[in-house]
Amino acid sequence: MSKTSLPAPPSSSFPVASSPKKTTASSTTASRAKPLRVVALDLDFLVRVARTSLWFGALLTILAGLVTRSWFIGFSFAVGVALGVALLHSQTWFVQSLARSKTNKQAARFPVWLLLPLKYLALLVFVGLIIHFNWVNAIAFVAGASVVQFVIVAKTVGRMTTGNRASIYQSYVENHVAKGRNDR
Repeated sequence: MSKTSLPAPPSSSFPVASSPKKTTASSTTASRAKPLRVVALDLDFLVRVARTSLWFGALLTILAGLVTRSWFIGFSFAVGVALGVALLHSQTWFVQSLARSKTNKQAARFPVWLLLPLKYLALLVFVGLIIHFNWVNAIAFVAGASVVQFVIVAKTVGRMTTGNRASIYQSYVENHVAKGRNDR
């Protein structure tokens, strides 16, 4: 058995969030790196995501129907978008119910731990039935269901790259009203 030394692990090229309270010898690389820019999301972020997903999904549904010249493809895409938005709302409801049950210390009307497994079981049955009986085109359905994820990523990356911490409404509408301008 030979004893060989292992090389040092590679250092990360990604920016590391540095803490001003902690300065040790091991944090020399962290102090040289740029700190991460954290972009806060307001409470209405998911509501705006759902609204944007519905509008963007409706536009893409029309385009899918017109490009393929098939109402069935458009319908399948629309069902996927509706399912994606419904899943977003149900996940939001689950997290809010979980937070309420932790803060209230009272028994919830419905056991929170049972919500998530029942939701995914219902989702599995629903998707299995509509695919099995060919009520939707599977590819268009999956593409429609991914619209919500695309909108979330696009909004988050957009806010991170611009460093904008305010919502679009706050940035444009409230600032114009505060300055006395009315461009409408």
